[in-house]
Amino acid sequence: MKNRWILSLFVLVFIISSCTFVFADEKVSKDEAKKVAINTVEKYFDIDINDEFDVTVDKGYEEGTWDINICRGDKNYIDIDVFIESDKTVSSVYIYAHDKSDKEITKFGARKLADNIVNKMNPDKLKNTKCIEAEDDYSFDFKYRRVLNGVDFAYEGINITVDKESGRVSDYSLNWNNDLDIPKVENVIDKDKATKIIEDNIEMRYMYMNTYDKDGNEKVKLMYNPYYKTSSMVDAKDGELEYYIKNINRDIMSKENYKESISVKMPSYNLTEQEAKNFSIQKMKELLNEDINIKSIEELGDSNKENTSKGKAWGIKFSYKDEKENEVNGKLVIDKNNKEIIYMDTDFDKWDETDKKPKYTWEDGYERALQVIKDNCQTKGTNINTEIRKQKEYYEDEEGTVIYEKVARYTFNRVVNGIEYEDNDVTVYVDLNDNRVLAIESEWDNSKIFEDKSKALDSEKVKQLYLDKNEVKLCYVTIYDQESNKKETRLMYKMSKKEGMEDIYYIDALTGEFLDFDGEIINMN
Repeated sequence: MKNRWILSLFVLVFIISSCTFVFADEKVSKDEAKKVAINTVEKYFDIDINDEFDVTVDKGYEEGTWDINICRGDKNYIDIDVFIESDKTVSSVYIYAHDKSDKEITKFGARKLADNIVNKMNPDKLKNTKCIEAEDDYSFDFKYRRVLNGVDFAYEGINITVDKESGRVSDYSLNWNNDLDIPKVENVIDKDKATKIIEDNIEMRYMYMNTYDKDGNEKVKLMYNPYYKTSSMVDAKDGELEYYIKNINRDIMSKENYKESISVKMPSYNLTEQEAKNFSIQKMKELLNEDINIKSIEELGDSNKENTSKGKAWGIKFSYKDEKENEVNGKLVIDKNNKEIIYMDTDFDKWDETDKKPKYTWEDGYERALQVIKDNCQTKGTNINTEIRKQKEYYEDEEGTVIYEKVARYTFNRVVNGIEYEDNDVTVYVDLNDNRVLAIESEWDNSKIFEDKSKALDSEKVKQLYLDKNEVKLCYVTIYDQESNKKETRLMYKMSKKEGMEDIYYIDALTGEFLDFDGEIINMN
């Protein structure tokens, strides 16, 4: 699930960062932000912030913004996060508490709570919204979607969640661009033309995915993923497919004939303890360029059997001296029967950065990572997708200093029957200063059973099932240009779920059932 979680996190960060409320130079101080946060929680969410609460203030991810945490850790535990924009606007409040209401809250009561907060906090915005209600087992959700000229804004509005157990508002968020020019609804292309452009851009791609039943039992299922080859929206003025983010790097690295270049060892070595020690010393010299000291070694069995050829491995703990003569500890797991590296780790900072340009490029690290897999993880190397989107190697901090990533991370997803399985992968960390390999991680389960794609439903029929539950709508969308660092609001035709529907992320390739982001079946009744 982790890759989908990372994707969702990227989308969330983009949506929030696309909704900067003002572009003025005004900035709120740390003390002012703290006062605004406490006042907001007390005034609008009816929580008295007294001396029992600890308040911490950290800088937000955008310049001039603040993230304030308000927490009480006693038996009446409550944890509150408030996000403050540079103009003192409160863009989000998240409340987590252990309290439980004696009285069950109804949808009517929850809506009344939500309306009350919107009326108090955003009275000028309420008239330009329409409320979409939703409910699950744990909460009531109210999305006050922004509307102008009869057209909805994609991802803009006010969202409020009311927790059923506590009967209180648990989430509040405001995404609202104030200072962007809003285009008039005129000279737009025909909706049917836009619909055809978008539908022709969709293909149903196979993927394997872990799913879980109500008892928590895991099963790998074959899915169709509705994949937009370019984008899910079309510019309503010129009919061109458009991305949310313009001028973003979309270069893909891949290695042709990689699988064919790998020689797989037959699992017949049965390494002794001394052979495993010698092998570890040799490999760490090759990968780390360090002379290691073996601290301990033990035979690993059942806990690693899914990741090995025959269920046995050696676990080695080692150490070495860094350039400052400090001791660095590491771990290594070697398949006892085919000498492949299952796991390797050293005591390093995965997020290490430097203001000096590394000697090696991201592309150099990519080549190094694939060579490492070819030499040390051969069985897995013949069953991975070598395609990775090229990553930007640097950014500028608030002072304008160019900061480079010192450690590059390369993750290659497993491929089974020609189909990608994102829940299994091999990851290699490379130090771009010296090309050393700092870690090898693999999530790989050889005991998994994979459904046969020959039994899958016809992809065109499945695509039509998906289209029947969605529709192309005219909406306003905020587009961010990464090159110029500017935003603009544009009129777009966008593929969206029909009213009352849940977002469909996957379709069971064998049954045609729709699934949500977590792989759970969507009840269509």
